[in-house]
Amino acid sequence: MSAPNDDATAAPQPFLFPVPVTIGRGEGAQTVEALTFRAPKGRELRKVGSLFSVSPSGDVSPNIDACLRLAADLGGVPPAVIDELDARTANRLAWHIAGFFGEQA
Repeated sequence: MSAPNDDATAAPQPFLFPVPVTIGRGEGAQTVEALTFRAPKGRELRKVGSLFSVSPSGDVSPNIDACLRLAADLGGVPPAVIDELDARTANRLAWHIAGFFGEQA
């Protein structure tokens, strides 16, 4: 993840996540090679709760459930698209979503 952004006026930039997914079903289905995720709004963060989990030993990691729920909104795709990602890809995506807040959230 990138370092925290100390410039309060700079908005986080959208990022491209290279993963082929199919959106929709049947004849109207569309396959895309990558998804673009925009930065979250405050109301979206309130909706999903904390994007981070802290272990008893103090290790910080993404809250997978919250990050993936937010990913559907930020990527403009149905939640079912995110739900069908394999576990490794879903974990990578969760780290990218959490990365909007830098290493020290």
